[in-house]
Amino acid sequence: MAIDIFLKIDNVPGESNDSAHKDEIELASYCWGVNNPPSAQVPSATGRPSGAPLKFVKTVDKASPQLLKLCCLGAVIPTVVLSIRRAGANQTPGFDFVKITLQGCVVAAIEQLANPGTDLPVEEVALAYQRIKIAYTSQKPNGAPGPMADAGWDFAANAPF
Repeated sequence: MAIDIFLKIDNVPGESNDSAHKDEIELASYCWGVNNPPSAQVPSATGRPSGAPLKFVKTVDKASPQLLKLCCLGAVIPTVVLSIRRAGANQTPGFDFVKITLQGCVVAAIEQLANPGTDLPVEEVALAYQRIKIAYTSQKPNGAPGPMADAGWDFAANAPF
């Protein structure tokens, strides 16, 4: 199943021409995670969770200079939204089935890579964040969107939101 991944960063326009994600950043891939290691004294108990940076790979585009500037300034980005769209089924349109919303973000790292013979250079960007919320929308058998489930965590407050 093919997917499309888009990233919307406040005041950082991308080059997407997609009607639902106009001027957002198109991503080739992304990864993120949360770590909550058990205590050495009580292996079944959990410690304080920490969010691993959200890392994404994209081609170098008009967002690249602004991302570099945000990284160097350490500027806080109020909201970042990553959307993943899946294809519909049975003639239904595709829809965003995963939405990850980050709040209180900073560009923690940016690296560019180019190889001779490739079309365009790419960059990997890492975003640190204070709060994260993930929403998942299931797909009905007819291809239409189904029920949505979500959860969020505020790492600074160490509490759900």
